[in-house]
Amino acid sequence: MCQQSVGLIQRVLDEAGLCTISLTLVREITEQVKPSRALYLEHPFGHTFGDVGEQALQRQILVDMLRSAVEIAQPGTIHTLPYRWVKDDLRERQLQKQAH
Repeated sequence: MCQQSVGLIQRVLDEAGLCTISLTLVREITEQVKPSRALYLEHPFGHTFGDVGEQALQRQILVDMLRSAVEIAQPGTIHTLPYRWVKDDLRERQLQKQAH
């Protein structure tokens, strides 16, 4: 689901008294939508919680979300998580093509 839609839905749920938090991969859109709470990750689309099989990272991101849902009090706050995508998928695809 796109960041804009999620942010708009968050605002409605928050107004109804539900605590929400979202993960975003496009900070600029999230800043415009102004959801109640959001966490920004420098990950590619489709890998918001990390790469396949990275259970420790996926669990840590979930823990960060739960903690931030409680700790972030200022509406519209976007915190940046420290995790960075380091895998070079383009380079791997090029190497795979050369191998075949």
